[in-house]
Amino acid sequence: MRMVTRSYTLLIVLLSSLLLILVNCSRQSPELSPDPLALVASFPPEPAPGDSQGVYIGQAVGMDQVEGLLLVSDQRQNLIHKFTDTGEYIGSIGIMGDGPGELRSITKLHADPVENGFWIVSHGGIRLVHLSLEGEFLGGIFLPSSGTSSFALLSNGTIIMTSPTGGDQGTLICLNRNGDILWQTSPTLVVGGTKGFIPHANISHVCLVGDEIWQVYGCFNIIRAFTPQGHLLREFQLKERWLEQKHTVSVKGHLGFERGETNALGGPSAAHHFIHGAIGTKDGCYVVTEAMQYQANTKIWAPSIYCVDSMGEVTAKYQWWDSPGSVRDFIRLDTRDGLRLAILMAQREFGDQICFVEGKTIEHQ
Repeated sequence: MRMVTRSYTLLIVLLSSLLLILVNCSRQSPELSPDPLALVASFPPEPAPGDSQGVYIGQAVGMDQVEGLLLVSDQRQNLIHKFTDTGEYIGSIGIMGDGPGELRSITKLHADPVENGFWIVSHGGIRLVHLSLEGEFLGGIFLPSSGTSSFALLSNGTIIMTSPTGGDQGTLICLNRNGDILWQTSPTLVVGGTKGFIPHANISHVCLVGDEIWQVYGCFNIIRAFTPQGHLLREFQLKERWLEQKHTVSVKGHLGFERGETNALGGPSAAHHFIHGAIGTKDGCYVVTEAMQYQANTKIWAPSIYCVDSMGEVTAKYQWWDSPGSVRDFIRLDTRDGLRLAILMAQREFGDQICFVEGKTIEHQ
């Protein structure tokens, strides 16, 4: 009798374990096969020998659509280059210096939703400068703390920025257009039941998702969603298996594969899968990661675009095989169907480049 009881107990334990495994498997996101991204156009073209009329983008670091034009910030030349939506070069603006409206060590830029023109991060992240498309100085503020590496503008013109370094790295700070702090968040996270500070929290991106503010941490694929008043709504990690692979920490502190490991591209590489950027939609966001593979001592870049819904589920995935370089920034272009992106690419001998790429029609808009 005692043996029968033990057998029943063992059977119950085994069945319970099997049920738990099935439940956990059902919760995992289904593996998505990446759809290819097709290159549609790229500009500016490679200059012909002796051509001094073409535009040279020294180090592209930011991009946005402003009043129908595509603007690209060039950190090496401290210029903002202007292009039409077909790639025609219109001209460049920007004066290097430290006076009102003058620029130095520029990075990200965004269109102003309230007034004309755009805002651009200058002086290594400690200033935000408001300029017109003609380069006229419209205003500017000094940023608190150690400046910013990423920012966004709410529909009312309020500024949301991340703090990249110091004791408050990883926080969100909300400013009015005079530079006064309206609120700021704590960098303390609670993910997976563990509370604490995130290492490398400076690698984070801000984007607007409907009425929410999303902060996307680049190293650990963590997203925090806030109200426009700074209240934390939820935080989660992206649940797509391709983003959950085993990572190792490189000497620079970024997460990525060390050479000799096998990555998702199916070969030895020095691939980095941290998130390079994020753009919001009405009910989610797109994030871009990047893998680099060595073949015969040649670098082959393969940026991936993930479509993420409001709860962190990856609903679509796109891959650009053998792209011409590394991703600097990207924006989504207006299109009635399908996915159309403008991507800033680095690593060209004759200057950086803007590439238009397209993917298949998707539900998540």
